[in-house]
Amino acid sequence: MGKTQLAADYARTAWDTGGLDVLLWITADSRSSVVAAYAQAGVELCRADPDNSEQAARTFLAWLTPNPGSGRAGG
Repeated sequence: MGKTQLAADYARTAWDTGGLDVLLWITADSRSSVVAAYAQAGVELCRADPDNSEQAARTFLAWLTPNPGSGRAGG
């Protein structure tokens, strides 16, 4: 019980203290809502094509993937 509130408080604290560069909070009640949130993030963060939500979501997921040797996600 209270897992969402705990996660929200942790995220808010990390954001407020500068511990995060990006914060994405999504409602994961269906696959389509997750894809839509990832697609929006792909468009806003990765300049993905806003007319292709599946590809924009994949672009965002690729951005999140650690790139060995670069010291950060997404290369």
